[in-house]
Parts: sequence; C-alpha cells; structure tokens
Amino acid sequence: MGGPPLPGSVPLPSLPGFPPLPGSVPLPSLPGFPPLPGSVPLPSLPGFPPLPGLPSLPGLPSLPGLPNLPGLPTLGGGLPTLGAKGASAAAKEKKKRWNPKKEMKALHWTPIKERDLAKAKDNIWSKIDDHGLDLDTDLLENMFYKPAKEKKKKGGGKGGAKGNKPVTITFIENDRRSQNMNIGLSGIKENYEMVRNWMLEMNEEKLPIGTLKKFIPLVPNAEEQKQTTDAIEKYNLNTEKDKVALLGIAEKFWYYMVSIPKVDERLNIWAFKMEFDEIYELQDKRVNLLVDAHEQLKGSDCLQKILTVILAVGNYLNANNKKGDSNGVKLDVLSKIEGINNNK
Repeated sequence: MGGPPLPGSVPLPSLPGFPPLPGSVPLPSLPGFPPLPGSVPLPSLPGFPPLPGLPSLPGLPSLPGLPNLPGLPTLGGGLPTLGAKGASAAAKEKKKRWNPKKEMKALHWTPIKERDLAKAKDNIWSKIDDHGLDLDTDLLENMFYKPAKEKKKKGGGKGGAKGNKPVTITFIENDRRSQNMNIGLSGIKENYEMVRNWMLEMNEEKLPIGTLKKFIPLVPNAEEQKQTTDAIEKYNLNTEKDKVALLGIAEKFWYYMVSIPKVDERLNIWAFKMEFDEIYELQDKRVNLLVDAHEQLKGSDCLQKILTVILAVGNYLNANNKKGDSNGVKLDVLSKIEGINNNK
C-alpha cells in the first residue's frame, strides 16, 4: 500500500471520505449531483453542448461535415419517442401471435407478402386482424396437435436370422421408360414366358387385339433389344437360369421378348392383320363418300356460278401482278377469301 507503484500498473482511484492513497487518482463527479471530495468533473463529448458541470475536452475539435438532423433534439433535450400507434404496432410485430403448448399439424397455405398487401390497399386482408381473437385453444390443440411418431418395434426372435435380401438386377438405363413399363405391366397377371409363347403362335384367342395393343408399346425396340442381349451376356442369364428370378419386372419382360426376332415389328404387323377387315371397311366408306361428293360438286350449277365470281374478282385484284389473268385456281382459295378485309 505504501510502496512505490509497479511499472505499467494503473493507479487506483481514491475513495471519498478517506485520505487518498499514494499514486491514486480522484473519482469523477456525476453531473447534477454535488461533487464528492477529491473528485473531478467528467469531460463532455465534442460536437455536443456540455452538460452542466462537464468541461469540454481541450484540443478536440467537433467532427466536420455532420449537420444536425432536422426534427431530432440534442442529447440535452432527450431522444424522440414513438407515438402510441407506432409503439403498439412495434409490439404487435415482436409479440408472437399465438403460442400453442403442443406441436400442431401444419396448414399448407401460401402467405401473401407484406409489400403485396401494402400495394393493394383495398384488399380484404387489410380489414382483418386476428390478434387477440377469442379462440378455444385447448380444443384446437386436442383436435389438431401432431402426435408423436411411434417407434417400430423390431420383430421377435422367432425363426433364425434372415440373410441378406437378394439384389434385384436392373439394366434399363432410361428411368422414365422403366417406370412406364412397370406401370403398364402391373395389370398383366400372365406369366411372361407364356405370353412370349402366345406371341410366337400368334394366338388371337389368348391375345385379342385389345390385349395385343397393350403389349406393343412395352416390347423393346431395336436399340433396347441390343441393350437386353448385352445384359444377358453380362449376367450369364442364359446359363445361370436362377438369376432370371432376380430381374426387375420390366427387365424380366424384355428378357423373354428378345427371344422373338424383331418383336416390335412382328407385333405391329400382326395387329394390322387383325384389324385389316375393320380398317378396310372404314376406308371403303370414306372413299365412297369422297367419290359421291366429287360427283355432286362437279355437276352443281350453284358452285360453278360462285367460282366464276371468285375467279373474276381475283383476276381483277391481281391484274397488275403475275398472279392475274388466271383461268383457274386451287380450291383452297375458298378459305382465303375470308382473310381479305375491306377498307371500311
């Protein structure tokens, strides 16, 4: 206490009412209160008016280029306060609107952004405020709380430990194609090997035209047939027949289909053969209808008069270009007349 201060040490402030210690500094006095014995007044900050009893710091000029902000009083007059409306709005934003005690199920809606609501001043939401609405929160929580997920219990010890599940062999590179095939084949209950035999036999009783058309988009094309034969060689499926059971649904179907030469072309020709009588009857009706219409138009006096007027008007309009002075035009001119607008 009475010895000399250590090098680099800070002197302790002296306590009021007691004699100062050697090397100590007096405590500063607080503005607005009588100074304590031995205290020194606090200096004021540059650029602000000094508080009563506070001297300015010597040698420190005020900061240049900082004008006083209009409407803001100085520190001596106190800080500006928010109005009652602004304070309530700020409190509303900070305060959580609802605070359920349980984890609730989510309602998946799309909130409107505040800036969009502000732009549309006449929107219905500007008249709605659910803050402080009297809700039966207990009832809501009981009806719509999110139950905790129950952990699945592992099965008992009956039977021996199961081995690893065999890996399914897949080789179709196009995921969308594989997915569409799995969907299309899901409704087919027949064995794929049996279906292949019916195709080779061209068995129309087992594969009528409606069923055959379901298989046509599912069989592999030339590129997919090569992809399947490569996979058969890769996995030795022709020699190790037990691996065929490991193929995926679509892959297994292709495995049996590639044994039919050019299966895609074969099925399309077979379907055409099965539908030939129906197609012939439909086209025969269309040809006869066209022939009858041609004979009626060719012998129609009314149509000839209409075409005469059209030809005359068209030649008049095209008198000064290379399309004028025509003796006949294609009948598609009938659909182009409507596109000519008058000047009225």
